[in-house]
Amino acid sequence: CTESFRKVPIKFQGVTVKADLYALPLVRPNVIVGVQWLEGLGKVTTDYRTGIMEFNSGGRQVTL
Repeated sequence: CTESFRKVPIKFQGVTVKADLYALPLVRPNVIVGVQWLEGLGKVTTDYRTGIMEFNSGGRQVTL
């Protein structure tokens, strides 16, 4: 990790969440989410066959 950024707002389908980010020398993917960020979402449903992840944020269902 070369740098870190605290509480960066990230927007997913109109829902903004804040996450601590760490700069890594990557080409792809652009962002890797960690357990700390996932724990902050609460209950998450993930379908590994389709790559779809669903969670609630502010009373709204978010599908990634």
